[in-house]
Parts: sequence; C-alpha cells; structure tokens
Amino acid sequence: MHRHLLTPSRQPVRAHGHLPRHRLAMLGRRTLRLNDEQGQTTVLTIGLTAIVVALLVVMLAVTTVTTQARRLQALADGAARTGAAEAIGAVDEESLDVDPADVDHAVATYLTDVDAIGFLPGLGGVEARVLDDGASTVEVHLRAEVSLMPPGGAFADTVPLSVPISATGDARPTVRR
Repeated sequence: MHRHLLTPSRQPVRAHGHLPRHRLAMLGRRTLRLNDEQGQTTVLTIGLTAIVVALLVVMLAVTTVTTQARRLQALADGAARTGAAEAIGAVDEESLDVDPADVDHAVATYLTDVDAIGFLPGLGGVEARVLDDGASTVEVHLRAEVSLMPPGGAFADTVPLSVPISATGDARPTVRR
C-alpha cells in the first residue's frame, strides 16, 4: 500500500517512490517541525499564570484602596461629629457662633483618642473648619496615602507604590431646649 504526499506543486506522489533524496529530506524536516509541539503547553501555562497573578494584584490593590477610603471617611465623619459636639458646649445662648480653635482641638483629640494613625497608617493631612452657613457646620477634611506595595521590589518603577485618598465629613451642632 502506498501513501501519497503532496509536493509543493500540489501533485500527489507516492512516498519514497519517485522523489529525489534531497526532496525527501526537506519533507522530513518540515514534517518534524510541524509535529514538534513540545514546550508549547509550558509557554501557554506560564503566560496564563502571569495574567492571573497580574489580575489578582490589581484586585488586591483596588480592594486595599477602597477599604482605606472607607476607613478615612469614617474617621472624617467621627471627627466632624466630635467637633460639632464640642461646638455645642461652646455655644452661647443667643447665637450659634462656634470658635474654630475649639473645633480644631476637639478634632485633634478625637483623632488621638481613636488612634487614627494606627487605624490608617498613611494619615497625613487634617483640616477642620467652621463654615459660615448660618448653622455653624463643622467640616473636617482628611488626606492619606495608601501603600500598595512595600518600598522597592521588582515593580517599584512600574507600579505606583501609594495612592492619595481624601475624605470630607461635616456635622451641624443642634441645640435642643
């Protein structure tokens, strides 16, 4: 039984029948190259593993930033409530004028009491003020840096090491009679 091969001119020729030896050698090398797939699965596995690891790193970074932003917002809200509560004690009978120094002190005390630096290690900027809106609204603005990776490492020049976040909380003192 004879197997037929296609020559480059697409004409069937019997295997080892009427082909010169150099043609047979060329056909043999082509066949070996086409059938030699060793190592391709390894390359595919390594590539897919790299993609999965990259996705996991991105998901971890997004989760970290979101969690720290929520913590910062909770700190800003609590500091504003504390500043407003302090303002209520400083309000005189006829007006709701609040002393900004009292608010600053109350906010600083609150952030120290709740160990804000331990709660959110990258806490950097604290700004407390009393708005002139007729209701003496206390507004607290906090800024922080969220570290995504330890300093240095393989990706230090390609991936940002920290992301700035900020949060604003406000509260109004209410006097009930």
